Amino acid sequence: MILLSRVVLPGKPVPWKLTRDPSLSRLMLFRERFHFVLVSRFSHYCLYLQLEDCRSGMYPPKGPTFKGNVTWYTVDLDLPPSERWTQVIKDKNTELITMVQTIKDLAKGFFDGKLVDLVDEELPLIVDTLPQPFSDEIKGIAAVSGIPLGEITLFNIFYEVFTVCTSIVAEDFNGNIYHARNLDFGLFMGWDRQNKTWTLTEKLKPLVVNVNFQRGNKTVFKSTNFAGYVGILTGIRPGEFSLTMNERFNFDGGYVGILEWILGWRDGMWMGFLTRKVLENATSYEDAKDQLSLTKLLAPAYFILGGNRTGQGCVITRTRINTLDIWEIFLWHQYMMFCLQNQFLIK
Repeated sequence: MILLSRVVLPGKPVPWKLTRDPSLSRLMLFRERFHFVLVSRFSHYCLYLQLEDCRSGMYPPKGPTFKGNVTWYTVDLDLPPSERWTQVIKDKNTELITMVQTIKDLAKGFFDGKLVDLVDEELPLIVDTLPQPFSDEIKGIAAVSGIPLGEITLFNIFYEVFTVCTSIVAEDFNGNIYHARNLDFGLFMGWDRQNKTWTLTEKLKPLVVNVNFQRGNKTVFKSTNFAGYVGILTGIRPGEFSLTMNERFNFDGGYVGILEWILGWRDGMWMGFLTRKVLENATSYEDAKDQLSLTKLLAPAYFILGGNRTGQGCVITRTRINTLDIWEIFLWHQYMMFCLQNQFLIK
């Protein structure tokens, strides 16, 4: 099993044509030897693409913005929860403070700045209602960093409310499973005119870390994460399965789930906490799929799961209450089958 952190289709822009086929229940994108299954909540189309250019040696990236490989850290699950992230936060404290200040600056534009007061005064009250060990881990991060508890809490529940992402799970002709993701955390959150990018996204980049979660000095699972965030967005349980999570836009979304939680209706699970729980405790691909499909959530989501044998790959489409569908990968004739989940709108 191979877990990649980002997918970029190489080559120059390619010609394509778009045709409508109402009978299709999925958006299919054909290339010369690849067959994609795309998830769209808006409409169903058939795209035909001819690949013109293929490049190699594009990873690791090169250029003035590349600052080296992402640092690996070990989080010891045998330690008390409040102590597990100490080294990570000590190393990334300056970057974490900068990122949190950016969020506060953006928030000042809402409700005459009262949103910042709400975060600092009310969100700390939520921490004690969060499940363990996440509650104590968040408290530990706040204590080590010196950042107000409410602001660290906001960072840890932000994904329940808004983001857009892409994930893909694929199988090649030799039965190898590939799982990749593009994490668009911070998209649309303030525009940096000088660098021509989203402000929050730029502040999040220095916080990216690789984490090896261990128990008894043995690896339980690994993740690519943001320092200060205790949930899991991208992870792998070596030899068993890989997992990525993408937010799913819906009217009955994360805002509703968080409001219900504040009001005392707490039978749902936070997305990032569920993925970590699954990576830590699930013993197989099927076990992980069952937990991701059956657990009630605070926010609708897509879970993209890859296994360790042929045919093990799927996109699980979730409402807060139940599972709408599970799309499996499969090999079809001479094509390589992919399941890809994306947030997009075709006009």
